[in-house]
Amino acid sequence: MNATSPHDLARRPATPAVQADLVAPPDRRWLFAAALLALGARPVLAALMQTLIAGLFLLQGAATPWAEAGRWLTVYGSGVDMGCVLLLALLLRREQLRLHTLVGFARGRALRDVGVGLGLLALMLPLGVAGGAFGASLAYGTLQAPVPLSHLPLWGAIYSVVVWPVLWAAMEELTYLGYALPRLELVAGRWPTLLLVVACWAAQHAAMPLVAEPRFWLYRFLSALPVVLFATAVYQRTRRLTPLIVAHWGADCASALLVALIPAP
Repeated sequence: MNATSPHDLARRPATPAVQADLVAPPDRRWLFAAALLALGARPVLAALMQTLIAGLFLLQGAATPWAEAGRWLTVYGSGVDMGCVLLLALLLRREQLRLHTLVGFARGRALRDVGVGLGLLALMLPLGVAGGAFGASLAYGTLQAPVPLSHLPLWGAIYSVVVWPVLWAAMEELTYLGYALPRLELVAGRWPTLLLVVACWAAQHAAMPLVAEPRFWLYRFLSALPVVLFATAVYQRTRRLTPLIVAHWGADCASALLVALIPAP
């Protein structure tokens, strides 16, 4: 087997074929375990961050500290992202790679990637609306369902629109598609990987925010399913992460902006 250097890999998106050249067969089991760890990291980190924020509200005497903490998802979510940055950086050290190699960013394709991303956004938005209606109808028997994002003070709303979508979109795409998917494909093949990544990615939404209501978990899973399936299928076909990050950023930014602009009930 001819080895592929990390420098060569950094020039192009990570694919199963490239990973197969880079990693010796005995190490594939480690890659599989690392990919599973990455798949489960974000909901665990989200629960930990919500617990931390709830503790702060408890110290301040809040009557419902856990629910109050959940309102701040779009602020403490950046802590989830930073945790994923650290985790992926540590895992990639084993492969002698750096985080930016997962993106496959090419300066000469930047404008094209942005244009493609905006096109994907135009498809993602109606998929998101359809997913929300689908999830609400099955989980609650109505098209009306709880909105996972909440009104925040001015500084929190600004942060939720300006900062949170950038970090959240980049790290979700990097974690599930840039890191986990190619490594799982190396061991499990295309279709089992597609099903596993989509299931784990959609399921993470049940913990964001985490509430003790199974119907909400089902709603969050089902509502995310169409967009997650679409994004995963696009990446499996194109191996271009930058357009998906752009589209994901636009969708998250629109959601946060919509919540910020609609008056609180």
